[in-house]
Order: sequence, then structure tokens, then C-alpha cells
Amino acid sequence: MKKCISCAKDIPDTAFHCVFCGAKQGAPQQAGPAQRTIMGYAASDLQKLLPNQPGGAAQGGYVPTAGAEQRTMMAGVGGAPLPPSNADQRTMMAGVGGAPMPPGNADQRTMMAGVGGAPMPPGNADQRTMMAGVGGAPMPPMQQPMQPMPMQPMPPMQQPMQPMQPQPQYGYQQQPPIMQAPQGQRPQYLASQSAARDMAPTEPWAGSLRKMMIVFGLILVATVVLPLSFDPMTFMWKVLTTPAPMEAKLWPLVLAAGGFLALLFGLLPVPTTARGIVAAIVGILPFVLIMTMGSPGMGGAGALPFSGWQAYVLFAGIILGPAGLLLRSKYRGSGISRVLTLIGCGAIIALFVIPAHGELPLISMFKALGSSGGVKMLIPLLLVLALFAAAALGLLVTLMPSSVSLGTGFFAWIIMAWFFALMVAGIIIGGSPEQLFKAPAMIALIVDFLAWPVLAGYGLATVLGKSLEA
Repeated sequence: MKKCISCAKDIPDTAFHCVFCGAKQGAPQQAGPAQRTIMGYAASDLQKLLPNQPGGAAQGGYVPTAGAEQRTMMAGVGGAPLPPSNADQRTMMAGVGGAPMPPGNADQRTMMAGVGGAPMPPGNADQRTMMAGVGGAPMPPMQQPMQPMPMQPMPPMQQPMQPMQPQPQYGYQQQPPIMQAPQGQRPQYLASQSAARDMAPTEPWAGSLRKMMIVFGLILVATVVLPLSFDPMTFMWKVLTTPAPMEAKLWPLVLAAGGFLALLFGLLPVPTTARGIVAAIVGILPFVLIMTMGSPGMGGAGALPFSGWQAYVLFAGIILGPAGLLLRSKYRGSGISRVLTLIGCGAIIALFVIPAHGELPLISMFKALGSSGGVKMLIPLLLVLALFAAAALGLLVTLMPSSVSLGTGFFAWIIMAWFFALMVAGIIIGGSPEQLFKAPAMIALIVDFLAWPVLAGYGLATVLGKSLEA
């Protein structure tokens, strides 16, 4: 370091101008043997570290003469002369100790020699950088291409690979959430199950059976509660307080108990199967009483168009036939629906094709249509023939291998409503419909003849259809 001649601040020894005030300095001070550099080393110190070389130059900086295209040339400590440079040589560096550099080509950019001044090998025209290792070992020429290393085959594995064993995991690990259907919601079905669900639905009469039990339960109870006549005021339940025979007291008890059970099970949230069982009992029990004691208000079993064994067959057909047709309308692939329809509708058809008094009843009815009996004979005959037609068509479409209902539910309702239609027709033909307004209990009793077959048919179909669900 030296002092600026103007501002007296420390500046480098080789500076021509002050970096603080800009004043021009004198000639640069020559570094002596005892003068230290910025890094704290003197030339004599560096000389001690280097090996003795013959013909070594004096210590100190060496400033060569620059050519036209020569940019920078640097010599190491020791002042060894640099070789002549070419026109396009940019930088040449000699190692510490002043070892001579090899002649460079026109396009040579940088050449470096290792510590100790070992000569560098001659370079090619396009050689950019050559380096020698510590100790001055010569570098190989750059024109030699790199030889690829031969691939050694991998030795076979001595032991087969063992399958990875799952490592035990410690700590909490978050598991993916499991999607579950909400409570009370039925699981979703695949598209391939649509046909199976259509052929065997789940509780198809759950809503309709509940409504019918509520409505018909009220009507059955009303039959006992409403007056039989207003003048004098009489009720069906009053027979329970009289010394009448037990058969006479049985009808009010059956009607009242049946209506109360139907109403109760229709209002309470009970399973559909339980409703079906109660409905079947409430609908079948009155038919048993009719066959044993006669119907209330009809003067006994003789008021029916059939008597004797035919009455039993008729009641069996009216109970089982609609149940089988209803099952066939919803569970179209079931076999039990065809069996019940075959038994029920077959029993009704048997009443018309089994000879009675030496002639088929069906032929006798067609002959009666041509007689001059008038409307009073025509309407009952048409109703009886309608019962036969509904049973025959219902049996025919039930036995057909079809995937549709083919109106089996409609034929079931014709059979279930046949008793009700027959009684209404009898009242109209009798010419006294106004008498019904004086006896409200009789109106309810006529509707009971519709309620019993409907409750019996739907009750049996619900109970039996539960085992056919998909």
C-alpha cells in the first residue's frame, strides 16, 4: 500500500490514480524483496515454498510486451518468461515458479500449467482449456475421444427377492370415510335388478291396504252403532242386552270387533304383514258365519243365488280367486298366484259347468235370457254371467306366460264387488231404495259385503306376497 500524493489515503502500490480524490500518482513502486502483498506475503516468502529451478528468473513482476490481439498474459511469481503468443490468444497462465508455457494455436483461449512449472502438451486449433494437475504432470492431448466404459453384466442374485412385509404402523392414521346409506333409506339397486324388482316388488299394497282398513273399519263399526230404524229407534247392539240366542248376539260382536281391529291396525304404525293378517281374518270370518248361520238382514243362506255345496264353493272362490289374481298382477312370475287363481276361479267356473238337475247351469242361464222375465230377471242373470266371465278370463290370463298383468287386478275387483253389486241390484229391483235412508245401519251392512271380500283378498295377497319379494 502507498499514500495518495493529494489526500494521503491508502491506495494500492500499482494504482496510477487515487480512487478517492482522482489525483494522478507517480510511477508505480517496484516491489522489493521485503515488500508484502495485500495477502500478507512477500516474494521471498513465496520463493521459499517453491522448488529450486535451473535458470529461474529474478523475483518480482514481469510485464511482457502486448501484441495486437493479446489481451492478458500473466506469469507466476519468479518472473519466468512467457512464450510468444498468437494473434487471437486471450489468456495464458503459467504456474507458480515461472515454467515456460507451450506455444498456443490461433484459437486457444486458456492454458494452465500445474504447480511446479511442468510443460504443457501442444494443443490443437480448437482447444479451449487445458489443465495440468498439481505437481506438473502433463495432460493428454484433447483430440483423443473418450472411450466408453464396457458394460459389465450384472451377476445373478443369489437369493430370490422376498415379498415386502407390511410394516406395522404406529400412531393414528386417518382412514378413508365409508359411505353408508342414510337410516330408513333403502339401498340402491343396480340397473340389472330392475326387471327383478318389477316382477317382484316390495310391499305393493302397503299404502292401499292401510287406507282400506281405516275406511272399512269405520263402516263395520258404524253397522253396529248406527240405528236400524228411526221409528222405533233400534240398534243392532241392543240385541246383546236381550235374552236372544247366542247366534243372534254373535253378529254384532263380530262386526264390532272386526271393525275395531281393522281401524286400530290401520292407524297404528305396525308392519304391513301384520295388517295383512288382521285384514284376512276380518274378511274371512263373516263368510264362515254366513255359511253356518246365514247373513244378517237377508233371511239366511237361502237368499243367495246358490245353496248347499254350491254356496261353499262360491265363498271359497270369492276369497281365493281375487287373492290369486292380485298376486298375479304384481308378482307376475310367481307360481303361487297361478295356483290360487286356479283354485279360486276354477271353483267359480265349476258352479256353471257342473250339471245340476240334468242340465248345465250356464246353458240354463242363457235360455233364461231369452224368456220374457223382464228387467227383474235380466239384471241378476247378467250379474251372475259377469261373475263367470271374470273368473274365466282371470284364469286364462293368469295361466298365460306373460310379463304383464293383462288386467288380472281388474278381474279381481269384479269378483270382490260381486256380492255388493248383487245386493244393490236386489234393492233397486225391489222398488224400495228410499227405505235405506230410514235405516242407516242397512246402508253400512250393504257396504260390508264389499269390505269383507276386499279385506280378505288384499290381506291374503299381502301375507303371501311377502315371501315373493325380490
